[in-house]
Amino acid sequence: MLTKLKWIIFASSLLLMMSVQAKDFNESEKIALSIPVSALLYSAYIRDYEGMAQLGYTFFSVLQVTELIKHTADKPRPDDEGGYSFPSGHTSTAFSGASYWQMRYGWKIGVPMYVAAALVGYSRVNTKAHRWVEVFAGAALGYVGGLIFTRPYEQSASLSSVNKKKGPQINWAPAVQLDDKKYLGVDFQVVF
Repeated sequence: MLTKLKWIIFASSLLLMMSVQAKDFNESEKIALSIPVSALLYSAYIRDYEGMAQLGYTFFSVLQVTELIKHTADKPRPDDEGGYSFPSGHTSTAFSGASYWQMRYGWKIGVPMYVAAALVGYSRVNTKAHRWVEVFAGAALGYVGGLIFTRPYEQSASLSSVNKKKGPQINWAPAVQLDDKKYLGVDFQVVF
């Protein structure tokens, strides 16, 4: 029974995510989704299946709570083009991935992921898609989701030899373009 319920929640989350994400696919959305997707890929690479499950619970629960609040509040957007503005779904998505990275693998990777997630929130306000309060609410939802579902990564003797390494080397740097298309961003490099 519990397994069926988990699959129903998982499938409904996927459908909900696809309907929400299909509206318009812009740069902040790519960054927002790249944070949890990169966490999933890294966890799969090191065979951290427990972490992958925790990320799934974090991501999909945050997504569902965000959509529930959006449809309940039905707050109009600052640019008066549509509703469902509170809270920011892009920001909650980004912060769910960032909180997973930080809580599962530590602050060394958590800080750059939080910076990237904050840039997503900033971009949502900058494009007048959201207000600051909506971005902060989305960030809080993403963070709390990670806090509830994610536990620190512990290596054990039963894990693969890939996991017994000291860990990946993570490099990051701010990226700024001030030409025609102005943007702020963060470049990441993970060396295994």
